[in-house]
Amino acid sequence: MAVNLHRMQNPRGHALAAGFVAVALILIGLLVASSLTVRQLRSAQAQAGQSLEVLQLVSSAEDAALRTRLYTRGYVITGNGTDMEQARQQAGRLQDVLGQLRARTQSSPSQRERVEQLEEVLLEGKAYLERITELRRIDREAALEMVPGPVGDRLAENLTRVLGAMAEEARTDFNRFATLVHTRTRTLEWLIVFSVSVILLLLVTTYWVVSSELNQRRRLTLQLEHARDAALNLAQKKSDFLANMSHEIRTPMNGIIGMIELLLRTPLNANQRDLAETIRYSADALLVVVNDILDFSKIEAGKLTLEANEFDLRDTVEQSTETLAAAAREKSLELVTLIYRDVPERLCGDAGRVRQVLLNLVGNAIKFTNKGEVVVRVTKQSETDTTVVLRFSVTDTGIGIPKEAQTDIFEAFTQLDSSQSRRFSGTGLGLAISKRLVKLMGGDIGVDSEAGKGATFWFTAQFEKVDVSQPPSTYELWFGTRALVLDDNTTNRTVIAQQLTDFGFFCEAVATAQEALTALRKAAISGHPFRVAILDSQMPTMDGLSLIRQIRAEGWSDELACILLTTPPAPSGMELAQIGIAACVTKPLRLGALKEALRLALGKPRAKTKSTPIRQTVPPAVQAMAGDTQPGDAHHRSILLVEDNPVNQQVAQRMLKILGYQVVTVATGVEALALLQSQQPDAILMDCQIPEMDGYTVTMRIREQEQVTGRHVPIIALTANALQGERERCLAAGMDDYLSKPFKLAELEQVLKQCLSRVPTADTDGPTNTDHQPDADADRDAVLLDMAAFWIGTGIVATNQAAGDLARQIMATFQSDVANQLRHMQTALAQGDEQTVRVIAHRLRGSAAQLGARRLAHALHGIEASPDTTDWLHQVQTVEALAEATRAAFDDALHRELTEPSERQTQPASS
Repeated sequence: MAVNLHRMQNPRGHALAAGFVAVALILIGLLVASSLTVRQLRSAQAQAGQSLEVLQLVSSAEDAALRTRLYTRGYVITGNGTDMEQARQQAGRLQDVLGQLRARTQSSPSQRERVEQLEEVLLEGKAYLERITELRRIDREAALEMVPGPVGDRLAENLTRVLGAMAEEARTDFNRFATLVHTRTRTLEWLIVFSVSVILLLLVTTYWVVSSELNQRRRLTLQLEHARDAALNLAQKKSDFLANMSHEIRTPMNGIIGMIELLLRTPLNANQRDLAETIRYSADALLVVVNDILDFSKIEAGKLTLEANEFDLRDTVEQSTETLAAAAREKSLELVTLIYRDVPERLCGDAGRVRQVLLNLVGNAIKFTNKGEVVVRVTKQSETDTTVVLRFSVTDTGIGIPKEAQTDIFEAFTQLDSSQSRRFSGTGLGLAISKRLVKLMGGDIGVDSEAGKGATFWFTAQFEKVDVSQPPSTYELWFGTRALVLDDNTTNRTVIAQQLTDFGFFCEAVATAQEALTALRKAAISGHPFRVAILDSQMPTMDGLSLIRQIRAEGWSDELACILLTTPPAPSGMELAQIGIAACVTKPLRLGALKEALRLALGKPRAKTKSTPIRQTVPPAVQAMAGDTQPGDAHHRSILLVEDNPVNQQVAQRMLKILGYQVVTVATGVEALALLQSQQPDAILMDCQIPEMDGYTVTMRIREQEQVTGRHVPIIALTANALQGERERCLAAGMDDYLSKPFKLAELEQVLKQCLSRVPTADTDGPTNTDHQPDADADRDAVLLDMAAFWIGTGIVATNQAAGDLARQIMATFQSDVANQLRHMQTALAQGDEQTVRVIAHRLRGSAAQLGARRLAHALHGIEASPDTTDWLHQVQTVEALAEATRAAFDDALHRELTEPSERQTQPASS
């Protein structure tokens, strides 16, 4: 019908187009003619005006000549000098008129010649006037005989003749141009009338054509609507038929599957069980096809609606992957799930449909992958106050999809290989159903792939947020605990290490059993052994069980808690206990199972006591290599760290633990004062810029309380403010010493030893010289990243990949904190809260300086110290760019240092 409509409209459309072209050409011709007429009219008006001006100037010249003769005669008769002066003025006026005539007659040769004649007459007249003046002074009677006389009459006659000729020609030109103006005006009027008539005719014709066209389209639209309703009615009947048929098929299928399940629970011989298993497998496959048809029919009929219930996202995703874990194990595939830390886990939506889409995508990935891995990722794409859009992706290492096949892959009944000899079975409905479900969830679906290089199927979905209280965090419980991860699969190893980092662990990940043994030995030698090790049971050269046996044989049995990562079936509890495995977790790894295994493993009491030296937990073979290293008195000292920045907390805590101190951390001044009511630390590291109550005020409150108790706790200031007078301000508040961020491990050790060894008095000379205020001019030329300062500031020794992983964790935490704090800073900027902006800049500056990000620290210092707030928005944008550049410089510098340790540069990473 659409083709017929096009054919019906084609001749009329051509005629209409030809008519419009003809009218357009006529209008263009009229426009050109009107333009030429207007141009001629303006030219004629200008020429007529010029002729009129010449007539006026000729009249003025005649008047000036007449007045000159009259005043001259009066002077000769009376001898009055005033008459002679007037005569000269009129002669000058005549000279001016001639100058104007010369300018007006440049285009007319005849008029120009007459002007030259007038100039000759005027010169002769001036000479005549001067002779009369001289003669009148000598002889009055002689002068009277010359005025009037033959010379004067001749001059007057010549002047009158020339001026008359000029006036006659000017009148002739004026009449001619006036007639031309009249003619062109009438022509223009006729052109305007004709143009208006053509436009009116065009409007009437257009109205008639459009009205006829609309009537024709209304008739055709009614016909199309009837045809559409008929097609929809037919589609509805078809969908209803398919839905009813699918339902009717599901009813006996339920009986078949149920009975097979019961049959398999009865005693059967091997042949009977094999036949029953074949029936169950075939029935399950048939049920999948029926379910797909039913869902597709519901979607086509518009009867499928989504539920809106609260659900746990992590449970939904992990259950989906666990359902298909057996299929992945049959093909020896790694099935990994990674839900990023910023993804909210409690949501409101249809969990069943999310699970259905995931099962389809993960099932396809396993089907088309013969070796390698399948990774499921969930990230946050966007967020509002009430909703969040998540991005789910399923990446495999399978056969991939050619570019030309990707456009139709989400259409119904479409398969990558639809030939009779295709390798992979299926109805071709799974992706089509997934696409429609994703659309109902307010998202989109797509694929990124190349033939032979695997594929990544992804989809987005929008969910409502759910306000729930956060569960108790294990971050503080496990923060700083060293963990070792062993897995030969890179993705699985990275995911486990990231999850452990989120729990607060300092994690090191290795790929082989030999690397694991090396890392364990080095950690024991350094005096900071690993507390827990998560070991994959299926390794290429040495499996996890053999590795654990060797670890126990070398003497780590009492110190290291081992968690075995395995595929079902897991070893028996008795076998695990005999080997010394604290817990066992099956793949694919679920976060809840990992957390429970860690609780079980780390909840067991450690073999060593508090008074046992650290070196006694190291195996004898390693002791001989390490030498005798006795920790100092710091092991029994406790330090209260008052710091709100999470990066600074990690750095300071790590440094203090390396020095052997026990650390208690609080984030605000109010928490510090409350803690001091029940605990008495040996020293306090006090950040000066903390929320609720700054470090100076907290210190003064502590000193007021000490006046009653008589006890004095050393307080060491930690501040990123290196301006002149900051040390004096800290002393005035009652602090004992001062550390300027960034500070080094040796500086922290020195100031703590000095503060803890001396008895403070009222006349203390001042703080030790541990502050290293950066020079302002040097800061302006600061390098982007000083890796030497980074290693010193974090206390990490860059010796192997484990140190690099730990450095990456600290930098990742720093980058996350920078992004979060910059969002708060922008909110404060929008609200005009200058104090909050400066406080945030101070906090971030301390972290940046501690990690060697010199240029970033300098930019933050500019925000903190600048009295002019008008440029803060630009400065914040600069900070964002520098943070990203710092991350890139860090990745590059870390790669160079770890790949070329023998040539490690101590110079800055980038400038």
